[in-house]
Amino acid sequence: MRAVCFFLGLVLVACLCGNAAAAPAGRPETVLTAIQKAIDTQDMKAFERHVDMDSLLEQGASSVVNTLQQVGTIDTSGLPPLLALMASSIRQPEMARQVKMLLKSEVESFVRYGVTSGAFAGKKPSGSPDGLIAPLMRDVSTGRKELKRSAAVRKEASGSYVVPAVIHDYGNGRDYRVDLRVRAEQDVWKVQEIANMDRLLEKLRKEAAE
Repeated sequence: MRAVCFFLGLVLVACLCGNAAAAPAGRPETVLTAIQKAIDTQDMKAFERHVDMDSLLEQGASSVVNTLQQVGTIDTSGLPPLLALMASSIRQPEMARQVKMLLKSEVESFVRYGVTSGAFAGKKPSGSPDGLIAPLMRDVSTGRKELKRSAAVRKEASGSYVVPAVIHDYGNGRDYRVDLRVRAEQDVWKVQEIANMDRLLEKLRKEAAE
């Protein structure tokens, strides 16, 4: 379960339909600069202008639940009784739905805390995240997050763009490659999916096992 929280926290920090009413200014990769500025200035409203939180939460939580359903035995040691019950019953459709809803809600709260408190900008906030899975979030780095483009932008047949980027996490000193699928929405570029979600999840699962 710790790997689940760790994965979602980093994915959401990285970032990411609607029809565009006007062409966004600049190229798709400018979304990285906009998101970084929002993080550094603790501006959650600006962050959400360039990040489709609902889409990423749905994508990330679905990927995690699907992965948990496929593993043989889930280690629930150290989990509160309610979470242990939910994790051990993840293969039941109704329980899977509840776990996904819980992850979406709790991780959204964690990301909002990271941005608004300045933790993701490298500041030392006075408080700490709270919520049902807050104890598990202690394993999620709240250090500064820095985004940089890592390769050429690719245009897809659908009209969207894939912006390859690297997130450097100053909290744990690691780099994470994220391929952000970006689309024009009104007058801005907005991240709506992570194209390499499965590879990212696998990398984070291995790290959590170290």
